[in-house]
Amino acid sequence: MRNSAGPGETVASRIIRILECFDGFHRTATLTQIAERSGLTMPTAHRLVKELAEAGLLRRGQGGAYSMGMKMWELGCAAPDITRLQEGAMPYLQDLYEATRENVHFAIRDGHETIYVVKLSGPTSISLTTRVGRRLHWHTTGVGKAIVAFSDEEVQEEMLSVPLPRLSPTTIVDPEQMRLEFARIRESGFALSQGEHETGTFSLAAPVLDRSRQPVAAVAVTLPSSRANVAQLNAAVRTVAIGITRTLVG
Repeated sequence: MRNSAGPGETVASRIIRILECFDGFHRTATLTQIAERSGLTMPTAHRLVKELAEAGLLRRGQGGAYSMGMKMWELGCAAPDITRLQEGAMPYLQDLYEATRENVHFAIRDGHETIYVVKLSGPTSISLTTRVGRRLHWHTTGVGKAIVAFSDEEVQEEMLSVPLPRLSPTTIVDPEQMRLEFARIRESGFALSQGEHETGTFSLAAPVLDRSRQPVAAVAVTLPSSRANVAQLNAAVRTVAIGITRTLVG
């Protein structure tokens, strides 16, 4: 539970507290849960939640629990940078899925996390916890490592300035080992995540670059380790990343 709102806190900051009660692990919440997670008093939470629901930003289900409303989705779709990336990448990502029939991810970096903005999968794809809008630690994913490895050294050192949590036995958590990983990624042109986020999975990713050759996103194929063929995946993923780069650069 957060600290209760202070007397000088704005209405906007209290609304942000409420909206941050929802994420990939908490898609619904009762009014009591919202008050507890946000640190707001029940009367304040009740008043603001009611207004958010009336505006369509929250939706009240039949059981009384709240979830994000359709208006939030509409506002998210209006983000110009993300929309441009999605629209430019989608034809290539669809081709990549048709060629592999495995999970195809397209992600960006936001601070020390990667955010998935496109995910394509089908009945033969391995079941994963990833979804559009979900945030993951950058160092545990192929897309995250591809983006950071091709970033400036200043960005790399910033990413390594905080502890890297270990999510599996193969997660790289040592900064010096990660620097060596960056060098390998830049030399080969692709990044690997071998069970570093989810045991038994394999991901190969390549960066999408802007005009100044800085990474703006990354594309990856994720599949069971038992089905991984680096040579085939490398050719397919890097070809798609180059195609998306050329489309976005124009």
